[in-house]
Amino acid sequence: MKGNSVSVRASARFGSAARFVSGVFCLAFLAAGCAAIPVSNHVSSSHQKEVHQSRDALVAAARAVKQTPWPKPAKTSIASRIMGAGGGERLSHADAVSSYVEGILTSPGGGRFAVVRRDANLNLAAADVLASVADQALGATRLSSSDVAIVEGAIQALRENRKMVVSAARLLQKEGDMVDADELAMLRTNYQNKIRDLGRTADAIADEVARDRTETYAEPGQGAAKRFF
Repeated sequence: MKGNSVSVRASARFGSAARFVSGVFCLAFLAAGCAAIPVSNHVSSSHQKEVHQSRDALVAAARAVKQTPWPKPAKTSIASRIMGAGGGERLSHADAVSSYVEGILTSPGGGRFAVVRRDANLNLAAADVLASVADQALGATRLSSSDVAIVEGAIQALRENRKMVVSAARLLQKEGDMVDADELAMLRTNYQNKIRDLGRTADAIADEVARDRTETYAEPGQGAAKRFF
């Protein structure tokens, strides 16, 4: 009995010591966590600011690509078509081309095609700016699927703008204006190159978004361990 009593007391002392060590370890762990939180929040706030600035620049650059001197064909909503209100388009592509060409004034340095060429080159320059901003965002910030949508929206706008430029040049030819075939071919090639390059950038952004999601959800809880150990 005496031996059992000693054994029980020893076990109790050992258990108390174990709980004490465990408690100290937990307190140290929590203290380290509390000390790390302000730094983490500061870094997170700074990073969020960078993300917002980058996205604002991307949105502005994409908007510039969509801003053109020619009107844009506008389709009616599905609801309007179901109700029988209006045709398939409020402004057809042909009507948009006619409106653009009719509004072109002959420039002192050439015919109306010179104006079309100038407008197209300004649009292509805006696409260059977008490509640069998108590349910077790709290497500097945490990206999201909305960034992919922004670039893809600009790509669609460039396709429509290319179609408008080519259609306007053809209408000018029908009306007897001089249109340089080589210059028109160059404009089409430049649009094609910009669309291709931005498509690659959009794919790269999409890949980065997928990679971020994989790293975030592959090993839940690992972030805290990396901070404290």
